[in-house]
Amino acid sequence: MGKRQLLLVRHGTTDANDKRLMVGRSDPELNEKGRREAEYLAEILRHRPVERLYCSPKIRCRRTAEVVGRGLELTPEVNNNLREIDFGDWENKSFKEIQGKYPEVIDRWVGDFIEFQFPGGDSVQDLHGRVMEFLEKFFTDSQDLTVCITHGGVISAMICRLLNLPPESYLAFQVLPAGFVTLDILGTSGVLVELNNSVAQGEKNG
Repeated sequence: MGKRQLLLVRHGTTDANDKRLMVGRSDPELNEKGRREAEYLAEILRHRPVERLYCSPKIRCRRTAEVVGRGLELTPEVNNNLREIDFGDWENKSFKEIQGKYPEVIDRWVGDFIEFQFPGGDSVQDLHGRVMEFLEKFFTDSQDLTVCITHGGVISAMICRLLNLPPESYLAFQVLPAGFVTLDILGTSGVLVELNNSVAQGEKNG
């Protein structure tokens, strides 16, 4: 077995991303830009020796993974632990809307970020628990290069776990739609190789 790598890819753009809405359990389709990004991703990744392809069950991830999978000649494996955090009552709202409607809840969120539970949804701790469950199984895998097509929150949580950072560092990382992160895997830890390698940058340049 050669050097093990985990490549974490955020799904392509949706209309909700363009409007900067909080989207977790909601299931929007890729928009036209997102479909172009998926094709560009497929072109980039088909030159890498990917052996296994996972994706979140959300349609924005499955559509991205289907396009990437065709280029790799791999069938995406849907994994429920790769789904995004559930923002509950905050779903499909902008942060400005939430600040106006739930000012006292925002204060609690800031004061207890990890334990805080989004009204009617998940806590950040729930998300980290799912990530841990996925990684525990991943560590027993023998593949050299694995790709996960998932969500920004999941990717941030995975980076924290693999770099041995506290969960509170979750908000320190931002991965753009169709951006990706590459980590070399050493035992049960990782070394960051690429951060936010963005398809959008590639489209601008090409």
